[in-house]
Amino acid sequence: MGKGLSRDRALEIASLTRHRFYHIPSGTKGRGRARSTHTPQMRASGSVNVPNALVEAEMMRIDRNPDLSCGALRMTQQLQLKGFVINRKKTARMMTELGIVKASRRKGRTGTRQFATFRVVNATQPLSFLEMDIKQFWLIAERRAVYVITVIDTFTREALGYYKGYSVKATDVKALWDRIIEEHLEPAGMAAGEVVIEIRTDNGPQFVAEFVRTYFKENGLSHVFTKPYTPQENGHIESFHGIMGRSMGNTFFRITEFDNRLEKFYKTYNHARAHTATKGLPPAMFRKAWEADLVITCYDKRRPTRIKLRYPIYQIPGILSQREHLAKTNRAKRNHLKTKGGEKTSSANNVRTPVNTSPSVASCVAKEVSETSLN
Repeated sequence: MGKGLSRDRALEIASLTRHRFYHIPSGTKGRGRARSTHTPQMRASGSVNVPNALVEAEMMRIDRNPDLSCGALRMTQQLQLKGFVINRKKTARMMTELGIVKASRRKGRTGTRQFATFRVVNATQPLSFLEMDIKQFWLIAERRAVYVITVIDTFTREALGYYKGYSVKATDVKALWDRIIEEHLEPAGMAAGEVVIEIRTDNGPQFVAEFVRTYFKENGLSHVFTKPYTPQENGHIESFHGIMGRSMGNTFFRITEFDNRLEKFYKTYNHARAHTATKGLPPAMFRKAWEADLVITCYDKRRPTRIKLRYPIYQIPGILSQREHLAKTNRAKRNHLKTKGGEKTSSANNVRTPVNTSPSVASCVAKEVSETSLN
């Protein structure tokens, strides 16, 4: 401008705007908001602001538990299950300050990949698609392997049952499914509707045995095998075994140590561990939320099923607790009225009984007993 150029021409050459040319920094304004020192927590009395030190202590407790140790996303969900109103960004910052950030397990991509078509199940409700597989562990003192069969529900990610032993035979698979049918499929009355229950397994000798295939056919269960060398078709149970291996390890000294650790893992996984596939809820809690109509399922044949919660995750445990308490209170009132009226039986209000249970999901053992009684 001192050489005779106009202001606008000089600014155009220098690629500056008039605002930047005339702006004079004051030097008093900071960058962004200051970090918060407290975090809201939902309690019975309402929302309470607690110091971040309490949140950090809870983070350390979760990280020390090998079954719950996780990254920023699931850590956020674990904290929300405890009532803390916190987002992933704040959780990641606090984990970095505490030095408990986990290394990423994702490997770099090697070129483009072509994904299989129609190989992944797309469950829209519980107990419609189940997956089963075997995992091996090693016992040092006994110098032998021990095997675990697990059956999971691909919708809720809940482990429905498991069997452990030094060997796995077709009869062991049948015994496991007798329990699953009796404890899960029959009480849910799944076969009363038009839902086809599909079971996916690999081509292990225990699963391809004619004895097992006949058993599933007699019980009206659709048994589907994955193609060789395609573990992605059984991806949910493979992912579950990955979680189990990272939490428990693969080597134990004695069988007693293994039994205790295995039981603790299944209990923690189903009831305490936040799961990203179920919007941060533990599998058992997600199933209860589904039964209480707190879960919305968005289904599209061309896309994976999307799941939404009707309420924030930190409100779900309280809502379920209130409904369970109300249900118990109502049952107690009905039992009192029945007792007062002279009725002796009230077990139907205390025991969850199947509704219109179809024989297609009835256990073969139950069928044999019924036929014997009729004869």
